[in-house]
Amino acid sequence: MRLLLVAVLFLPRQDPKVEVVAIVGARILTISKGDLARGVILIKNGKITEVAPDAKIPDGATVIDAKGLVAMPGLINPYSRITGGTGGTSQGSNPQVLAYDDLNPAADILKQLPRTGYTAIALYPTAGVTSGQAVAIKPIGSSREAMVVLKSCYLRFNMEATT
Repeated sequence: MRLLLVAVLFLPRQDPKVEVVAIVGARILTISKGDLARGVILIKNGKITEVAPDAKIPDGATVIDAKGLVAMPGLINPYSRITGGTGGTSQGSNPQVLAYDDLNPAADILKQLPRTGYTAIALYPTAGVTSGQAVAIKPIGSSREAMVVLKSCYLRFNMEATT
């Protein structure tokens, strides 16, 4: 079975003009509407606006024929350390440490994530009780700036179960 992952984060954005993309004919697996044997996904300016078996496609929309493919929501991993690095000292408190500083856009693992369904991840620093601030990224792009959604998305605390 071939998969078509709907990755809204990856669609180009254009400002003044409304850009509409219609993905048609795919089997669509949804979270709230069950499975649609065949349907239409309408995307306006990079955001999904409608998912339905018979959505009206506006004039001028870019139409993607997805017959024989399966569309499903992308996966988000909010707690990952896949790119390695330590981020700070091994003891104590390091709230000033930013995982952003450790982010390597050229890491091979980041290129594999979209192919496996991940459209966003949060990477966190690992050292210390207060290990630092995680970064939320889209796993595409050739620079940190192109990948980052939120430079500081949460502060990570590392506590033992007996604490």
